[in-house]
Amino acid sequence: MREVMMGLSDLYSWAAETGDFWLVEPIESLIDIEGYSTDAGFAIDQDVDDRRVPGNIIEVKFFVDDALYRIYENYEVVEVAAENRVGEMLEEEPELFNREFIERYAYISDTDKRMIALDEADAWVGDLDDDELLDRIELEFEDASRDLLEMVSRARELIDEGEYSRLRDLLSDIRSKLYDEYVEYVHAQLEDDWMYYFDWAIGLSWEELLNIQIDIPEAVKDAVAIDGPAHFLDSYDGRLIELRPTEAVAIKVD
Repeated sequence: MREVMMGLSDLYSWAAETGDFWLVEPIESLIDIEGYSTDAGFAIDQDVDDRRVPGNIIEVKFFVDDALYRIYENYEVVEVAAENRVGEMLEEEPELFNREFIERYAYISDTDKRMIALDEADAWVGDLDDDELLDRIELEFEDASRDLLEMVSRARELIDEGEYSRLRDLLSDIRSKLYDEYVEYVHAQLEDDWMYYFDWAIGLSWEELLNIQIDIPEAVKDAVAIDGPAHFLDSYDGRLIELRPTEAVAIKVD
């Protein structure tokens, strides 16, 4: 930790020596806004280094009450720092966010939709015996095509006529066509509203939802825009302190 202890009267000469003039006015503004006396002692930590942000970050600790503040050179710096933190949270600990937020940005790929549709069709058609096959189409599959329903009607006729050799081939065709149509039906449901389909047909648990892909860039930007950068940057009281007349901002960390 590269920490320099001083008072306000020392700040100007120190900035002249180091060239860090950008933080003089922000610290003066912070002292004024937070109600510290002009002779209050403080320490500056310049080792708050985050190469992923486009500017400077320092920490200032006041001796009189041990309060710790983090100063960001401008709003862009604090915004990027917050976005980086939200991105890490979504990748490593998505359970920290509520389900409604995760659902808003979760998505499944076209390939996943197709694979889910195939699995659902396997489960829905695969183990049916011949009577169950015909009943399922007539009683449960409201989206059955006219061709499929006509094939079922013909199968019923063959059963009544005792034409079982011809019936076997027709039932095989019916099973195959039902499979194909159910795949398309499920895929269309997933395309329309995959989250609703998951909740209704599969019963998506919170743990399963957390394993689904999340549109992290979009979620990050919206989270920071809605809750503000301070919410995600260890803020003590949720405030983002504007250090006018400069562009710098600060949060109280402790």
